[in-house]
This record gives sequence, structure tokens and C-alpha cells, in this order.
Amino acid sequence: MKPVSALSLLLLAAVLTVAPAATLAVDSDPSPPASNEHAAGKKAIEAKDWNGAIKSLRAAVQRDSRNADIHNLLGYAYRNAGQAETAFKHYYWALQIDPQHRGAQHRAPPGRQEMTARPAPPIVIS
Repeated sequence: MKPVSALSLLLLAAVLTVAPAATLAVDSDPSPPASNEHAAGKKAIEAKDWNGAIKSLRAAVQRDSRNADIHNLLGYAYRNAGQAETAFKHYYWALQIDPQHRGAQHRAPPGRQEMTARPAPPIVIS
């Protein structure tokens, strides 16, 4: 049997650490999407079409502004599109709606525990 190099072990550890995190970034809710726009946004995220995801999910959140999964997905899409400030707003809103939302908890900036302790702001879509 061939000896395993330290680099191989390091790469394996990195993959095992990142893979679960990538799963948490998307939905924590396995139920069907709330609307056609929500479904289209999820498909766009799977295709890494961040602008398409943002467009679809903004339409979805207009229909259902109290859906934590939609806000989490919007945050994920905005973050990957390089718009961190807007992404964090949507993670914040997702945590206001559902403080236990796994994806938003994982992706929100440090201090997210304090974020859920405040009263929820009115949701104004940007």
C-alpha cells in the first residue's frame, strides 16, 4: 500500500469541511418551493447564475416576504454576485423570520446572535 502524503490528507480535510458548508448555504427547508419564481431562483443558483437567481428570488420575495428560505437564497445569490452588504440584509431578514434557519445562521456575518435578539424591521426589498 502506498503511503498517504500530508498534502493529500490536507486536501481531503478541506473537502470534508467545505462540502457540508456548501449544502447549508442553500435551503434548510426540503419542502417544495413556494412559487414558480422561488423554483426558478433555486435552479439559477444550482447553475451559478447569480443575476438570474437574484431576479427570480426578488420576484418570489415580493409574493412572500416572510419566507426565510427565499431571503436566505437571495443572500446567497447576492453574496456570490459580490454584493455582500445586500446579502447580509437578506440573511438578517431570514434570521428575523426564523432564528433557527441553518443556512442563514451559517452564512450571516459574525454577531448574528445579536441580530436575532432585536425586533424585526419592516421588510423593504432592495
